Amino acid sequence: MPQDAYTLRRLCLELNNIFKDAKVNRIVCPDNDEIILTLFTGKTTLKLLLSVNPGSPRIGITETEKEGLLMATNFCMLLRKHLLSARVKEISLVGYDRIVKIDLCNTAEFSDEKEYSLYVELMGRYSNVILTEQGKVLGGNRGINMFDDGVRPLIVGKPYVFPPDNGKLLPSNDYLKEKLKTYNDGNLVNFITQNVQGIATSTATELVFLYKQKHGEEIIDETSFFEFIKEFCYSENSSPCVVKMSNGGVDVFAHPYQTADGEIAYFDTLYQAEEYYYQIKNDAKNFKLKKDRIFNVLTANLKKTKKKISFIKARLNDAENSEENRIKGELIISNLYRIKNGEKKVVLDNYYDGSQLEIILDENLSPSQNAENYFKKYNKQKRAINAIIPQLNSVSAQAEYYQGLLNILNVVKTQSELDDLTEELQALGLIKTQVKKQKRKDSAMFRCYDVLGFNVLVGKNNVENDALIKSAHPSDMWFHTKNGRSSHLLLKVQGKEISDKIIVTCAEICAYFSADRECDKTEVVFAEKRYVKKPPQSPLGFVTYTDYKSVIVKPNMHEDMIKT
Repeated sequence: MPQDAYTLRRLCLELNNIFKDAKVNRIVCPDNDEIILTLFTGKTTLKLLLSVNPGSPRIGITETEKEGLLMATNFCMLLRKHLLSARVKEISLVGYDRIVKIDLCNTAEFSDEKEYSLYVELMGRYSNVILTEQGKVLGGNRGINMFDDGVRPLIVGKPYVFPPDNGKLLPSNDYLKEKLKTYNDGNLVNFITQNVQGIATSTATELVFLYKQKHGEEIIDETSFFEFIKEFCYSENSSPCVVKMSNGGVDVFAHPYQTADGEIAYFDTLYQAEEYYYQIKNDAKNFKLKKDRIFNVLTANLKKTKKKISFIKARLNDAENSEENRIKGELIISNLYRIKNGEKKVVLDNYYDGSQLEIILDENLSPSQNAENYFKKYNKQKRAINAIIPQLNSVSAQAEYYQGLLNILNVVKTQSELDDLTEELQALGLIKTQVKKQKRKDSAMFRCYDVLGFNVLVGKNNVENDALIKSAHPSDMWFHTKNGRSSHLLLKVQGKEISDKIIVTCAEICAYFSADRECDKTEVVFAEKRYVKKPPQSPLGFVTYTDYKSVIVKPNMHEDMIKT
């Protein structure tokens, strides 16, 4: 987002109008990167958030309730010591940089009024909050008893020093006009961001676009461009908004940028727009973390299951050599008269294929006992095969189940879909349940549709899919994608006649809630519930079906048919 001086200047004007003369009632630090000042404005109590999180440094009003750390940080205790009951004098932007200055005064009992300044530096990984008294440093959120690369000394008791400007100029600095003369048909946006303070790339792009829109594409005139920069940077126009851009990104602006194309949501104040933007950003972050967690759980279990399959197949390959042991036993029985006691091996004619077969013997056993030993091995291997094959089928089905969940995870786009998948994994014991949830009623479990007068239920996860099958009437129509995982869909027939349009619509809904959601076409099977069976001890959501038909459709959610 363009959290630059251009945007912060307008935000500071808003915050100053709200908090001027407000009293500090409470100070908490929810974590090491956040400070929340609770202020009473005379009419209401509001929370001023100061965040120096390197990924999203910000200042603004928040309505989110957050508890402080169990043990307050040293800087939090320092703020409480000096700023509790203090009154806000002014909130302003320092120069045209990403530094917000909060001036406060505090009148302690039996002492004169003391003035403090809280500097909120919003500079990415260099962000910090620094408390000063009469220009001298009292302390900082990130620790300041050190030199910052030897360039900026910040020492307790010493004067506060502003960060270096890196040679950048204020938009109102007359020398900027001379600087513009050095521009020679390069990238004008980069030229502005490298030479003007407090201008982000997106803001510079908008500035250049508006200038060229007003003055045309001719050669830049430094005098008119300098005046345009000043007018642009210090204008009071404000129409706060959040833009959901066409490329999928989301951003917040002091007013709609013509260079940022997308869906615009307007707000009364900039701090409200920023709070909404950061809520979206935080939700997206939490969504990704939860999705990654589920992905890691499923991947680990799939890897473990595949390893088990390899082990079972190795045992199966070994057991499949049982026929050779049977043949050896029969050959020994057929040639008892030729085998002497104490022999370690013997070569006999294999009358099955006419070859010579070398047979290893136990010298401590008689020939008949050796034959019996081979027959025992043969019978043991046969029993093993009978036990291993069902085990292999079960583990293979489990691997296919995990892979299906991964396919579903790939197309999950909403928090509710992710919660449904999480609930399924909790039911399987793959993810621990954090809070014991009250069991939901069946009527609230499924997605409900009204398809041309027919009730249609769609399971949200395999727990609900099983419940859907269990609650269905034998004459109800069941839908599922033919090749791949999908939610189970149930069309409640109730003795009515079903048209082809209803079948196609149900199939389209079923295809949408499947791993084939992004496909142009997919095949969906449907059958009466009487032909759909759930085998005993089968995985969640697993069924077998017969007497079915199929239809090829394009996935479609049919939002207009969803029951609220």
